[in-house]
Amino acid sequence: MFPFLLCLTLTACCLFLFGLHLDLFWLRLPCKPIPHLFLISMAYHFAPKSSYAKKLIIGLVLCMIGDFLLEFRQSMFIWGLLFFLAGHIAYIFAFIDRKKDLMLINAIPFVIWGVTVFFIIKNGLGKMTIPVAAYTAIICIMMWRASTLISNNKNLSFFSLAALIGAVFFCYGDTLIAINRFYQPI
Repeated sequence: MFPFLLCLTLTACCLFLFGLHLDLFWLRLPCKPIPHLFLISMAYHFAPKSSYAKKLIIGLVLCMIGDFLLEFRQSMFIWGLLFFLAGHIAYIFAFIDRKKDLMLINAIPFVIWGVTVFFIIKNGLGKMTIPVAAYTAIICIMMWRASTLISNNKNLSFFSLAALIGAVFFCYGDTLIAINRFYQPI
């Protein structure tokens, strides 16, 4: 089943990019949730059954909804942002379940990242200043908590490393979206 789901996901990603390039809303929309469904399926079948896995799956579902809503551009942007915010909060709680140690030193690069991006885009935010500031803080906290999963971990797991890589890539993508939307088109 895994090879089929992987092929379906890769096909959906290609079709989405094709629909994005040609600005075909009707093609992008059904393709958008398929990679999320693949990740949800992976987490459900391969992650150890625990509170961590449940919260991770909740985060994935919330982010899938947020991503779907963002396809409606301006009209649903704030709703998409709110679903992503809720998804990141679910991830934070999942990561805290996994490792409760604060490890504040790990937060430093993510705080620098968030503050830098926020100050780059702040002049273009207007009425979105507070929601974007809150979102930036939450996503930086999410990356920090993901980073604690691999710190001083003698038994580094695939899921811990994937959580950090996914969190950083997620924030990188959101950084590009924020710069494109609030600073200058990319």
